[in-house]
Amino acid sequence: LWLNPSAIGLGEIKLNDTRVSFPLNLEFSPVLSSDPLKIPPRPLPNLTNLKPQKGLDFSLDTKMSFDSLSSIATQLISGKPFVVKRKKIFIDRVDITGSNDHRIILKILFSGFQRGTLYVLAEPFLNDSIQTLEFRRMDFDVETRNVLLKSAKWLFRARILEKMQQYAVFDYSKLLVEVKKEINHS
Repeated sequence: LWLNPSAIGLGEIKLNDTRVSFPLNLEFSPVLSSDPLKIPPRPLPNLTNLKPQKGLDFSLDTKMSFDSLSSIATQLISGKPFVVKRKKIFIDRVDITGSNDHRIILKILFSGFQRGTLYVLAEPFLNDSIQTLEFRRMDFDVETRNVLLKSAKWLFRARILEKMQQYAVFDYSKLLVEVKKEINHS
């Protein structure tokens, strides 16, 4: 976690008997990263006169490596069943990598009545209103699609993608609660 202070402001100083009070405004642009950040130290911003503001405006830039995302995805959906012709297939592992067209590639290793690997392209979507990361517009990559076309499994293509889309919603609200606790203890 890098707090990245962007402004420090001090409001009007008030004296009450033996007590001094003043509003202090701090603005941060925090960055949460799954990997160590290599950010050179820099001086704090100059102190300014800021008008006191009520409330909390919270935003967080999150940087996660594909390895971390893969680990989280695997923890969340491994062991989830897909039923095809009344037989079960289980997701064993998910590896996430980038693509050149703002999509990600999901390499999905599965087992059960059949074993194999599926490659799926998806667009990541951050839904702030319900605090989830979703993968939308899922489709098989060209190689996986060609293998499915050559077999009877093509008939189950839509069902597989529908189930995967259903499982590919990651609630990050608990992570935010943990980050807020970490910030409060820092």
